[in-house]
Amino acid sequence: PHLGPRRRPTSAAQAYVELLDELAEQGELGRRPDETPRDHAGRAADLGLPSLPLGLLAADYELAVYGRAAISESETKRALGRWRRLRKLAQRLPRPRKEA
Repeated sequence: PHLGPRRRPTSAAQAYVELLDELAEQGELGRRPDETPRDHAGRAADLGLPSLPLGLLAADYELAVYGRAAISESETKRALGRWRRLRKLAQRLPRPRKEA
């Protein structure tokens, strides 16, 4: 479990990383080491988390980190909104056990 207060992301890339940290604590919702962001979004959708907002958040991360693109202020606001909604939805889902 996470100890201490959560960081509040201020960028789309931070929002994606923070969400991944939170999902990792929820068993099977976490991204697997061999899983692409797209595959993870699809698998998370099978577990009840909407894949579109997760995929869009992952795309912002990839653009910012790998593409070194500047994410606009309006897209950053949308990304932070996705982070807030996804984390609330994830907290409401039943917690399946993590595979061994």
